[in-house]
Amino acid sequence: MSEASYKLDKEIETVFSHLHDHQDVKKGLEFLEADQAQTLKEQIELAEISAPPFAETNRALAYKKKLEELGLEEVKQDAEGNVYGILKGERSSPALFVSAHIDSVFSIDTDVTVTEKDGIYFGAGITDDARGLAALLSIVRAFKHTGIKPEADIIFGGTVGEEGPGDLRGVKAFFKENQEVDGFISIDAVSPSAIVYKGTGSYRYEITYTGSGGHSFGAFGTPSAVHAAWACNFTHCRP
Repeated sequence: MSEASYKLDKEIETVFSHLHDHQDVKKGLEFLEADQAQTLKEQIELAEISAPPFAETNRALAYKKKLEELGLEEVKQDAEGNVYGILKGERSSPALFVSAHIDSVFSIDTDVTVTEKDGIYFGAGITDDARGLAALLSIVRAFKHTGIKPEADIIFGGTVGEEGPGDLRGVKAFFKENQEVDGFISIDAVSPSAIVYKGTGSYRYEITYTGSGGHSFGAFGTPSAVHAAWACNFTHCRP
């Protein structure tokens, strides 16, 4: 996004500058830099637990344990499979939910072993979103290290079902159950300097094609529903 396309509100800019210059915030930013080795270690550990949509349980439980070990309060796993806990603020609202998604796009039979070559780490889902999960844990440690107490509660956790067929089911379930939460930040696999500040949505369609053709040998030459589906895919048609 270009500078010209978004003008930062002056009040927000003033608050940001004030916070950025605060000694405890500077201490927290320094901690995040120093915590890099631990963050990478947890990133690898989480990436090596398979977690495709609808099969995130093992990684979710491992993440729940980490949230508990960090001393968050009221750590829980909800009915949808999300795991989260609270960093208590001076008051309960306006509450903020900070999350990363637990699931990965890769199937359950994918080899998720992480390897390293010349300082670069390779693995299925290691960036999207094992990095987000690990970075979130580092942020909680930074709060603990600095002793900063937020003005209102911050809920930290992981959500399920972000990828493909998951259809954002974890986030949708969270906000259905926690309608009093006022803000949401998702840490995902984008540039660390990039911020998407508008809401995103998700639509999924099930489309059935029927046709007179069928088997490519037995019904050769007769138009098949496969042809229509293929054409729709490559022309971006909508139902």
